[in-house]
Amino acid sequence: MHIDFLKLMQLHDSAFPIGSYTQSFGMETYIQRDWITNGDELLAFCESYLFENVVYGDAIIVQEIMNGTEESLAHAGAVAHAVKIARETKEASLRMGSQFLQTVESIEGEAAAEELKRIMTAHQLRRHYSVVYALYMLQTNIGTKEAVTGFLYSTTTSLVHNAVRAVPLGQKSGMRTISALLPSVMKAAALVEELSLEDVRNQAVGIELASMEHEHIKVRLFSS
Repeated sequence: MHIDFLKLMQLHDSAFPIGSYTQSFGMETYIQRDWITNGDELLAFCESYLFENVVYGDAIIVQEIMNGTEESLAHAGAVAHAVKIARETKEASLRMGSQFLQTVESIEGEAAAEELKRIMTAHQLRRHYSVVYALYMLQTNIGTKEAVTGFLYSTTTSLVHNAVRAVPLGQKSGMRTISALLPSVMKAAALVEELSLEDVRNQAVGIELASMEHEHIKVRLFSS
């Protein structure tokens, strides 16, 4: 086992400071409407978010950047920005990407972060989380499938951690939900392998509308 496998685990630890604990990506709207009140309803939301949003969006971006050429980076980055419809979703992704880069610098040193910045500047890439994450993965010995699977896992389970606080749900209920999500994450990872940049789309209409509505919620825990 290579030490980079442990680095992958570190990147997807819920304590890794990229700001995901401040984001709900529309889930808070569902919670305030009482559409998520228990573990089963949370599981349904997370699976919808996983298969209708992440699989056909950021997960493909991660895969394409890791498997593609330097010449294709700019196009992948432009698609990563365009597929996010709600303003708060775009802003959240950019903040998480910037915080990921800052954390990488604190762990790996300035040289590693500067190389990522150089690539992003050269190809006019915005600092979306999926883009920065994929570029960093290219500096490791982590394979594309493992990187995509880890991305799918942490992106989805972060919603569970946030729902435990917001609904609220008990920690055991949250862990049961994550356990129930594991087969879906594996299925999603296998699905992404069959997709390409041409398949990118945003078909999570309800979640996108909830993200737009979230901008106007007066009292909220999350910034998206």
